[in-house]
Amino acid sequence: MKITAIDTWPMTAGWRTLVYLKVRTDQGIDGVGEATVERNTREVLSTIENFKSFLIGANPLEINHLWQQMRGYPIWPMGAGTLAAMSGIEIACWDILGKYLNAPVHQLLGGKVRDRTKAYANGWFQRCKTIGDFADAAGRAIEREGYQALKWDPFGAVDMTMNAVEERKAVECVREVRKAVGPDVDLMIEFHFKFDAATALRLAKRLEQFDPYWYEDPLRVAWYNPDTWKVLRQATSVPLMEGGSWDRWGFRRIIEQQWVQHVMPDIIHCGGLLEALRIAAMAETYGMTCSPHNVGGIPARAAVRHFAAATPNFLMLEHLPMYTEHPAVTDVSTVPLPEVREGYVEFSSEPGLGVNLDNVETIAEKFPYEPEKDAPKLGLHGFTTIDCHPISEEEQAFMKARPPRDWPLDYS
Repeated sequence: MKITAIDTWPMTAGWRTLVYLKVRTDQGIDGVGEATVERNTREVLSTIENFKSFLIGANPLEINHLWQQMRGYPIWPMGAGTLAAMSGIEIACWDILGKYLNAPVHQLLGGKVRDRTKAYANGWFQRCKTIGDFADAAGRAIEREGYQALKWDPFGAVDMTMNAVEERKAVECVREVRKAVGPDVDLMIEFHFKFDAATALRLAKRLEQFDPYWYEDPLRVAWYNPDTWKVLRQATSVPLMEGGSWDRWGFRRIIEQQWVQHVMPDIIHCGGLLEALRIAAMAETYGMTCSPHNVGGIPARAAVRHFAAATPNFLMLEHLPMYTEHPAVTDVSTVPLPEVREGYVEFSSEPGLGVNLDNVETIAEKFPYEPEKDAPKLGLHGFTTIDCHPISEEEQAFMKARPPRDWPLDYS
């Protein structure tokens, strides 16, 4: 079997750009993959074009060999876009192998260790603008959808620090969500790498009273200096989650030093399914769990489910409810992913990934790639803390001297 073509479809889907791809072969078996990585779309597309020079004509079933070729191609240290290009092609090759052997990908990864996995909701807070909105939406996610765990960012579009009013409003948001869902629902707090060490420490201590399940990515500088995790580890009793988009070399020191209790590789950003398995195995030797990031499109979400089925120390599946999603996510495949039932998701037994991209050309025409929108804002749909948590007249007077800062990226 030989690769004959690699086709890509970038498209703008609300707050992010999706990059879908197909690896085609001379035996008529196409593999679907995804190379979505925010802000680096053009790097992804150009890297895939470069990879074609040695991938066209290669055997897609020799996944390890192709991975090593892609890993060594740039010579210099790899950026997020290059890793995403590698991952998307690798995932597509697993899809080809599964279809060729008439087996689901999780069977090729060693077989299932579970029949279903617990899911936690992200994105349930869309269109929330007040603390009451957040509390109501959290209650609906539990009562209507059956989730037993929720994750969100209560801080708004802040940068490094928060003033007293902003900080108090964020704490109130967590307090009201906890009241709305009760003591038996797991609450994960997403910090989005927004803060300096002093602010992260203050927030970590103030939020402990609400029994968070984990704190995710509190420190901005941790991207570049992972040793800073040690400061938080010593200061809080809440387990820490590292969600950096790294390969195994990026995760190594954090895991070896045991500065976190959970790891969150992104299967698209870390190098693919095999690399995520290596990271999970490394974490398992230190008693850590692994819950990959999961906010991409259909091929990425299908790949994460196969990973969840086959990984012993997998914990929970991040899940964006389809009713909150963009058509570029929901409509590209004629085979939908199973929805959450009573807080759990089951796995596909279809060959390969179990999804397709049969509608991708139509959807790509409807939502063409717009490079100027390829820069999301880290926050709640671009709102500042004050937009999300309206303040009183007295608080407004205080804030006039310290207006909300302008965060330059858009995450909506």
